[in-house]
Amino acid sequence: MKTKKALLLACLAILAMLSACTNNNNEKVGTGEGSSDIPMSIGTWDGKSFENKWSNIAFSLPDNWSIASREEVESIMGIGSEIMVNDGIYTQTQIDLSSVRTAYDFYIYNDLNANIILLYENLAFPGLSSITQEQYFDEVKSQLEKLETLEYEFVENGYMEIAGEEYYYGTFTVQGGFMAQTYYIRKYDKAIISFITTYTEANFDSVEELFNRMEPAN
Repeated sequence: MKTKKALLLACLAILAMLSACTNNNNEKVGTGEGSSDIPMSIGTWDGKSFENKWSNIAFSLPDNWSIASREEVESIMGIGSEIMVNDGIYTQTQIDLSSVRTAYDFYIYNDLNANIILLYENLAFPGLSSITQEQYFDEVKSQLEKLETLEYEFVENGYMEIAGEEYYYGTFTVQGGFMAQTYYIRKYDKAIISFITTYTEANFDSVEELFNRMEPAN
C-alpha cells in the first residue's frame, strides 16, 4: 500500500509540474543555462548501470533498487505515446529528443518504498517560457500547493550538487508528514532536467546514498 501511495504522489506531482510550465502565457522560447554539442537525448542502461552523456549523469544501482519498465511507467503515470519513455530500446528516433516535449529517462524504486524519477522537458517548443530553474520550481510549488487533498507543505529550498552539476531543489512534506518529495531542477541546453524523489523519513538515507553514487558521464 505504501508503495502504491508513493507512486501515486509522484504521478500527481509530475502532472502538476507539466501543467505549471505548459500553461504559462509567455511565448518566448527558452534558452538553457549552458549548452552541449551532444544532442538532447535519453540515456542507456547496461544491466543496472546508467549513463546519459547529454545530461551528464552516470551511476550503478544498488542491489535493492529496480528499474521500472516502459509498461510500468505508462501504467503508473497514465501517459500515452505523446510522452517519451525510456524503454531500453535505443533506435536513433527514440534517443533523439529534439521533437519530443517531455521524456522520462528512468523511474527507479527500491524495496524500502522510495522512488526517483528523472525527466526532461524540452523548452525549445513555441509557447514554453524562457524561465530560470528557480522560476520553474516556483511554478511547480504553486501547482503542488493547490492539491489540497494531498496536503503538500513546503519545507525548504536551496542548491545541491548532483553528478558534478548544480541543481536547485525544493522539499515538501505530504499528508501531514507521512511522506516527503524533493524536486531537483537544472536548466540546461534549452531544457529542464528534473529529479523527483518520493520517500519517507525512514528511507531517506537510501535516496541520499543513490544520489551520492551519481557522477559525471563526460
